Amino acid sequence: MCDLQRPACGNCIRARLSCEGYARQWTFVENEPVARGDGTAVVAKRHPPKSPPLSFLPHDLSRTAFETKSLSLFWDLYFPANDRIVPRSRKVGINFCNWTVAVRRLNLNDKALRPALLAFSLARIGQSNNDRAVSEQAIKLYGSALKEMNLALQDQVRLQTDELLAAGKLMAGYEMFHGSTTPELAARGINWRNHTDGVIKLLEIRGPRQHTTQDAHILFLDTRLSAILAAIISRKPNFVATPLWQTPSFEGGEKDLSDALFDIMATLPFLLEEFDQLQVCPDPADVGQRGVQLWYRCRATDRGLRQWYTSLSSKVPQPLPSAIRPRGDDGGGPDGDGFFSFEESDYALAITLALYWATCNLLHSLIHLAYTYFQSSGLFEYSQDLPGHIDPHRSATSIAHSAGYFVRPEMGILGPQLISFPMGVALMYFMTSNEPNADEERERLSAGLGRLSEELSGLVRSSSAFVTYPASNADQQKNMKRDFTVDGIPMVTSNQSIMPNALEQLKATGTVVVCDSGDFATIDKYKPQDATTNPSLILAASKKQEYAKLMDVAVEYGKEHGESIEEKVDATLDRLLVEFGKEILQIVPGKVSTEVDARFSFDYQASIDKALHIIELYKSIGIDKSRILIKLASTWEGIKAAHTLQTEHGVNCNLTLMFSLPQAIAAAEAGAYLISPFVGRILDWYKAAMKKDYAPHEDPGVKSVQAIFNYYKKYGYKTIVMGASFRNKGEITELAGCDYLTISPNLLEELYNSEEKVPQKLIASDAASLDIPKKSYINDEALFRFDFNEEAMAVEKLREGISKFAADAITLKGILREKVGS
Repeated sequence: MCDLQRPACGNCIRARLSCEGYARQWTFVENEPVARGDGTAVVAKRHPPKSPPLSFLPHDLSRTAFETKSLSLFWDLYFPANDRIVPRSRKVGINFCNWTVAVRRLNLNDKALRPALLAFSLARIGQSNNDRAVSEQAIKLYGSALKEMNLALQDQVRLQTDELLAAGKLMAGYEMFHGSTTPELAARGINWRNHTDGVIKLLEIRGPRQHTTQDAHILFLDTRLSAILAAIISRKPNFVATPLWQTPSFEGGEKDLSDALFDIMATLPFLLEEFDQLQVCPDPADVGQRGVQLWYRCRATDRGLRQWYTSLSSKVPQPLPSAIRPRGDDGGGPDGDGFFSFEESDYALAITLALYWATCNLLHSLIHLAYTYFQSSGLFEYSQDLPGHIDPHRSATSIAHSAGYFVRPEMGILGPQLISFPMGVALMYFMTSNEPNADEERERLSAGLGRLSEELSGLVRSSSAFVTYPASNADQQKNMKRDFTVDGIPMVTSNQSIMPNALEQLKATGTVVVCDSGDFATIDKYKPQDATTNPSLILAASKKQEYAKLMDVAVEYGKEHGESIEEKVDATLDRLLVEFGKEILQIVPGKVSTEVDARFSFDYQASIDKALHIIELYKSIGIDKSRILIKLASTWEGIKAAHTLQTEHGVNCNLTLMFSLPQAIAAAEAGAYLISPFVGRILDWYKAAMKKDYAPHEDPGVKSVQAIFNYYKKYGYKTIVMGASFRNKGEITELAGCDYLTISPNLLEELYNSEEKVPQKLIASDAASLDIPKKSYINDEALFRFDFNEEAMAVEKLREGISKFAADAITLKGILREKVGS
């Protein structure tokens, strides 16, 4: 096959042939399997006769014939038994597996999907037939796929296609089986993880609403599972655990059993992270309170698992097994009960059960560890014995007894891929278990691995090594072997993980990232928890054509509300802010901040009235006030208005334009939900006043937020500290560990593309030992105004900020006035 390389065909050069040009007609050569003495089959190559050729086909037709033949061979290698299984999974509510079925229904001429699929296919065929030329062609096709993937990621339309998501999954498979030129499992495992992380990020960019059709939903389920497993491995929740990703996602219908199981699995990282944090928490009272909450959350998750299993059992015509065994295996499951034979079962149902057992194993292990930890520490008492079904050994044994089902030749590559995580969980359990038959069950799993080819065995081993098993931080992890072997083959250690980007590291310090933008595409890209807006941001966004529809809705509303033109314009502006907030809330899982007109910054009652009007507008379009933050300037009047809104109306407030500790103290006493102390604007003032530059660690804006954070944590205020208005990445990383940080799109992009280490700088527990005098302002207006007035920077920047927001609101009203009056 011509590789179309110029100035000469690479295949012709390697074969020492004279290349006859790219318009040449090519000979189609048929291959047939020939039996070897050991009973296996090889492909014998038939060389074309020198003259005349048997048949000639134009280049496009010969390529199509070759690709069709290659893909047919590949699917046979990937999952030989596919045509012999009658899928029953849809009937019982399982839409998970097989994503390869969905791939075959997509547009295989897609510029990224086609080379990715052919690269994986030819690499597999080349390896099976020991055909170096085919393997080299696979490498070139993989390079083409990488190039097209890079181009597609810059195209907002192609980003949303199912073909691109499928191409990413195929490229991850290629990396696992063929991507590394080194024999070490670590290299393959890391390459595979890199590509899998990329596919997960692509899923996040697409958003949950892109997966409502059948094929998209199948791809979604498989990729969402990868994201959940990544979160379990890191013991930290990610985006798939948010409410936005736990909604019905299949053709607008109710959740199926696959969705429901994955929803339960998505809660595990929360539980694992909380248990880890409890073991290093210095406050016994806090440990006791949080421990009780964790305990009941674990038990609630266990109840959800049992309900899920009961629901599945009611839909399957035969009793569910405690292990899955192929026909001809001796005996049933570990308890001697029924088993699924290969012909009678559905592999989608089988792998779903295996994932259920893996979830049980991790959750029940955590419950046992928490039970022991709380009892021994005396911080939490649970007088009852644990129920008998909470038995991690039983679920690990079920996985071990089922391993043989998935590693048989008829399961091809797919079987070991599907079972890799459950087998990894079971392997790690038996490595650390003191149960009498733990070694026996580990050997059973090892025997299953021994029936695989080296590369498929490597997949399971590398997968298991990346699992960080629940362990009590003290002795159990210390006693675990950092490097161990199974059947003499070294395992990859879990500390060989990949460094996440700076944005993910920032989130890992406990900081909630908020997007400071009114641009929907930007917010969707970085997937923050919340978003903030202000008149300046809305003004910039409203000038873009893609937001014209929102403007039209607001103008129509304004024309029908108010007597004078000014009243109509005011109504239009309020509705425009709410329309932007509504769209943002479809992207973020948390809250959106909507700002009260800056002209009311010194009018207590007008601020309250406008805030309540905004809340009513949101309510009229079906948005509850719990998802809204009302932004008010941190003037005395704004702080008092926030106090009234919080205490009398249950409206959460975000006090913005904050430049001093007196403002922050008064806001906390007022019970504000959140404050936004500015960083960059403080730096601007000091650079201009002092005629000098500041390193991030000495930045006056950074020091201001640090002082506010430490004051709040020392005196136990619940108000959230959200640093805002950043000038550079260093200011952000110096505040890692702050409650929230609202970050502009350009700095989010810098963090996203950076792999610099981001250690936690702000630690709440450290504030307790700091010598910070306590002050009070909420009932002393004169003292507040005097202390605030003593800080020239704060006075100047507050005035400047109010004027700037008011000016942008006036500009925006001018645009709206023209539309309302037309």
